[in-house]
Amino acid sequence: MFKHALHVATDSQMTDATASAKQIEEYSPGQLAKFFGVSVMTIHNWLDQDRFVGFKKAGSRRHNKLPDDTEFVTASGKRVLVRDVVSMWHKQEAETVQKAESDLDYYTRQIAYYKKKYGDAFERTLGTKAKLTPEEETDAQVWQHLLERLG
Repeated sequence: MFKHALHVATDSQMTDATASAKQIEEYSPGQLAKFFGVSVMTIHNWLDQDRFVGFKKAGSRRHNKLPDDTEFVTASGKRVLVRDVVSMWHKQEAETVQKAESDLDYYTRQIAYYKKKYGDAFERTLGTKAKLTPEEETDAQVWQHLLERLG
C-alpha cells in the first residue's frame, strides 16, 4: 500500500513538473532586447555581467535561449522574472494598439464633423476656396491635419 501511495505521489509530481516545464518559454537575446527595450549588445553585456541570475552563456558561437523563469537583476538591485518583463511588454503593446485605434476613431469622428459642417469632403469645399474667413481658415488647418493623420 505504501509503495502504491509513493508511486502515485511520484507520478503526480512528475506530471506536475512536466506540465510546468512545458509552460516555460525561452527567449533569444534578440527577443529579450525587444522586451527590455534595449539593444542586443546590451543583453549580451548583461549576460556577461551575470544580470540574468544563474544563466551561463552557451559559448560565443552558440545560440543562447533564456528561460522565462530566469531572474533579471536591475541596476538598482531589484529582481524581476523575465516572464514578468515579457508580460509587461505585451500589456503595453496592447495598450498602444488600443490607443491607436481610439485615435483613429477620434480622427474619423472629427473629419465627419467637418464634412457635415461644410456639406462635403475637404477637397470639394474649403480645399477649393480662394478666400477663407478666419473660422474657415482655422477649420481648414485642423481638417487638413486630421486628414494627414489618417494618412
